[in-house]
Amino acid sequence: MKIFISWSGDYSKHLAIALRDWIPCVIQSCEVFVSAHDIGAGERWQNKINSALDQIDFGIVILTSENKDRPWINFEAGALAKHLERSRVMPILCGMKLLELSSSPLNQFQCVNLDKSGINSVMTSLFEGLSDDDALTEIVFSRTFETWWPNLDGQIEDINSTKKKTTEPKKTEEDRIGNIEKAVSDIIGLIQNKEPSAKPIATTREISAEEFFTLPDSEIMTARVTARAITAKAKSKSEIERAINYISKRKPITLQKSHLPTLREKLAALDGE
Repeated sequence: MKIFISWSGDYSKHLAIALRDWIPCVIQSCEVFVSAHDIGAGERWQNKINSALDQIDFGIVILTSENKDRPWINFEAGALAKHLERSRVMPILCGMKLLELSSSPLNQFQCVNLDKSGINSVMTSLFEGLSDDDALTEIVFSRTFETWWPNLDGQIEDINSTKKKTTEPKKTEEDRIGNIEKAVSDIIGLIQNKEPSAKPIATTREISAEEFFTLPDSEIMTARVTARAITAKAKSKSEIERAINYISKRKPITLQKSHLPTLREKLAALDGE
């Protein structure tokens, strides 16, 4: 039995080649054609593909969200439909849902998912289409499929993992800062024997020492100012107490807390006057 696998894009290409090498392990009489693998350098690819289509008995189309609307995948699927009955053309949905084909001519075919059940459906169709000379018993086919499925499943997992790594969106500087602030906020919560906060404390507004002493109490903990600046600026008792409170709660760092003794000395001096 001759099988043609249609693909478009790197992801579907890797899956097509994996299937090309795996299908004959289950049904030895299958000869699988994949254009990326079987067309030699310098050959006229269109002639080779047309020649393959003239001889095939079954078509498989590797569909993804990225290639479902590409002209080439639709061209090959259409060519397959002309050469074969619809029941002998089977698209495999890879990381996509059937609903995505609602407006595509590809929805005329019986689609399966890229999982054990879907691949079993494909292989069963191949098994049922074998000629008498190539026929296997159903028991032999079922046992062979079960034996070889983990091999293909592992390859699919590796291909999907590689695809995920290459398509994952890169984190921005803002994302990294947000993660750092969230981590610092959670550490503060643990130090104070509280549950980690669901959201990071908003500390994006830089202010001067002068503005620090004029802010309402409700806005103090959402501002950012250096401990050195407010220690030097604090003069009155209320300013010193505000600085001590801010540094104690908002800056749980040894370097920042080194200013607390200076502030307490100032406060003691005022109390002694």
